[in-house]
Amino acid sequence: MTRTLKLSVLGLGLALVSATTVVSSMAQAQPAAAGALAGKPYSVAIQAAPAKVGAPSTATVTFKPGKGYHLNLEFPTSLKLNLPAGVSSPKPSLAKADAKTVSAEQGVFEVQLTAASAGQKSIPGTLRFAVCTEATCEPQSTPVTITLDVKP
Repeated sequence: MTRTLKLSVLGLGLALVSATTVVSSMAQAQPAAAGALAGKPYSVAIQAAPAKVGAPSTATVTFKPGKGYHLNLEFPTSLKLNLPAGVSSPKPSLAKADAKTVSAEQGVFEVQLTAASAGQKSIPGTLRFAVCTEATCEPQSTPVTITLDVKP
């Protein structure tokens, strides 16, 4: 039984490494929308509105549970952004109460961002939520990146 347990843990570790690789390659291919993450029980989509220097712009982060799952409405869902120099937000850390929507079917955060200079800006962050089946709940912590194309 000990060997079986060790193999299961090793298998889980290898699956995690594989999933991380897939997520990284997807993030490079589609910086604005991660879409359905391979092997994950959820999908994340990021949409940024057109941005102008000094003017607020709104980005939307939408997350949905996969088939057979629902979002846990009791979980302390959050979105925390790490603002780079030259990008500001009135609220870079959002709690569930700040979300536009959190239901069993989907969650939506709208984030207001203002850039001080033109060019492409990447705003990394962490989205935390939980997806559940009838039998289990799985807390999730997934990296997100909002990409703004800021015009003069």
